Amino acid sequence: MRVTLPYTVSQGTLLHRTGRVHISADADGTVWIGGDTITCVSGFVEL
Repeated sequence: MRVTLPYTVSQGTLLHRTGRVHISADADGTVWIGGDTITCVSGFVEL
């Protein structure tokens, strides 16, 4: 699927959560993806 920017998509509606992901791009082509977040798990990974 191809969309035009800016674009907003919903997620989590089946779980009764109103999540929104916002996608946009700068004039130089840098893509930005954002939205509200809640930390559910935190930790560290050792490589």
